[in-house]
Amino acid sequence: MHFEIKCTLNEEQIILLNELKGATLINLFIEDCGDFALNVALETETQKLLISNKTITASDDDDYPRFVIQKIETIDDDYIIKKINKVINSISIIRDNSTWHNSDHHWDTTCDAAIKLTLEDEFLYLIAHDSIAGFIKLEKINDENKEGLVLKDYWAMKTDNIDSQNWIFV
Repeated sequence: MHFEIKCTLNEEQIILLNELKGATLINLFIEDCGDFALNVALETETQKLLISNKTITASDDDDYPRFVIQKIETIDDDYIIKKINKVINSISIIRDNSTWHNSDHHWDTTCDAAIKLTLEDEFLYLIAHDSIAGFIKLEKINDENKEGLVLKDYWAMKTDNIDSQNWIFV
C-alpha cells in the first residue's frame, strides 16, 4: 500500500510568520514540558503568535506532527518567559520531503518539520516533534553548519530506513 502524507502550514499561517521579519522578538513564551514545549508564543512590538504542534492522524492510521500558528491577544500566566530583545532577520520553514518503505508499504511525506528564526547572532529552531502529545523541541545554535544535527533523527519514531530525504527552506 502507498501512503502520501502532507502536514504543511497553510498560506495564512505562512503570512503570519513572514510578518515577523524585521521585527524585534521581545519575548519567547514557553509552555514547558521538560525537554519539550507544548506551545510556544512569540511576542514582537506589534503582535503575538502562538505556535502549536497539533498532530494529525493520516491515512496509515498513524499520527504525524503539524504546526498550527495563530494570532493571540494574551498569553497564559503559566508560560515560562525568555527575554530575547533581538531582531528577527529572517524566518524559514524547513519542509521535509521523505520516503521510506517496509515490505508491504511505501510512504511519501511532505511535512513542515521546523521553523527557523535567524536572530542577530543565533539561530532558533522550533521543531515539530513526532509525538502523540504534539511536543515542540526548541534548539538554539550559533553555528549554521550544525543545522543538520538539529533535524538528524526527525523520522526516528516512524522508521530507521529513510529511502530519500530532502530539506527545503520555504
